[in-house]
Amino acid sequence: MEDFENKNPNNEEEKQVESQQQTPAETQGQKNLPDGVEKTALVFGQSEEDIGKEYKEYKAFKLFRRVDADLTDVKDLENLKIKIADVIKFGFGNVIVSPRFIRESKRLLKDKNVGVYGAICFPYGEELYGVKKCAVRKAFEEGADGVYLPVGTSDVKRGRFENIKKEFTVISRRYKKKKIFAVLEIGELAYLEVEKTVKILLKSNVSGIVSGSGHEVFSRSFAGASDLHYLSSGKRTVIAFSSSEKSKDVVSLFSVADRVFLKNAPKIALDLKANLEI
Repeated sequence: MEDFENKNPNNEEEKQVESQQQTPAETQGQKNLPDGVEKTALVFGQSEEDIGKEYKEYKAFKLFRRVDADLTDVKDLENLKIKIADVIKFGFGNVIVSPRFIRESKRLLKDKNVGVYGAICFPYGEELYGVKKCAVRKAFEEGADGVYLPVGTSDVKRGRFENIKKEFTVISRRYKKKKIFAVLEIGELAYLEVEKTVKILLKSNVSGIVSGSGHEVFSRSFAGASDLHYLSSGKRTVIAFSSSEKSKDVVSLFSVADRVFLKNAPKIALDLKANLEI
């Protein structure tokens, strides 16, 4: 017996009429908005446009919480206040400051749920072990939530891996309740050098690894973070450094990194908001 509905010559016409009843804007809106937005708008008594905007703002806020804003170039208190105001405005998760501004940053960010990390022996980390150990202790005495501590590139190049192991193992053990992030200048190192150093850092129980300080000659933002992501196998936090002013470049880093370390975080935030039209 033949299916009458499939043979009905009016069936196709009915589908065309239904399609024509939807405006292009409605059709496009259904494609762009998340599932259930129409019902959500109805429940909250808002337009679908307003619900869509709030959704995009929420997603942007979640992304900004995964940003570590680089404030290491701050040289005076007034500039620090301006930078901190931007951090609060956009909702960045952490700030990285020079040791002299740790205490003041903590005061300005009181009750704001923003971490303050000291940039210790920045940017090259070529100081002797005793100097680094003392500098880390001072940073925590000033109230730092954690530190960004560079691995000396010259130690890596000269094969002094035992020095690196001792340095980071002792510091990580002494400050178990604090965050110790090792900064590795990926752009200055060959892959095998990165691989050996990452293995040592993983055994040293650092909290995570940063792909650069922002002062390296060669920048490999995505490639560097991708290498760290692969070599760490998800065992430690990977933080990707980026100096790009394009939000799409930064967003792409989240496919291989847990967080990003940005020199121009406010510009990135504004660019992303402009792209999202919020």
